[in-house]
Amino acid sequence: MEKTNDADGMQDRPEIKQLLQEITELLAAMTKEERIAWFKRTAYSPPVEFVREMDGTVYIVRSLFDSDAGENIPEKVERILSKPSPKGIEGGRQI
Repeated sequence: MEKTNDADGMQDRPEIKQLLQEITELLAAMTKEERIAWFKRTAYSPPVEFVREMDGTVYIVRSLFDSDAGENIPEKVERILSKPSPKGIEGGRQI
């Protein structure tokens, strides 16, 4: 697919422009209240959360992201995993 630079430096992507046009037409056909409801539904991504049971222990994982954080996710995971386990704890289980 051939790409050209727009005046603002963005790459010209016809498939993205087509999707934007479809969304624009959808929104134009809505009432003000419907548009506000649509934006509320689509603009916010809920936090990642899952529950898993392993060997009789239930683990609940919730992820919240701070846009001002000083480290990214891989760095944070590496930092957490590199910490020594508390005395008497191995692999998340009391020994």
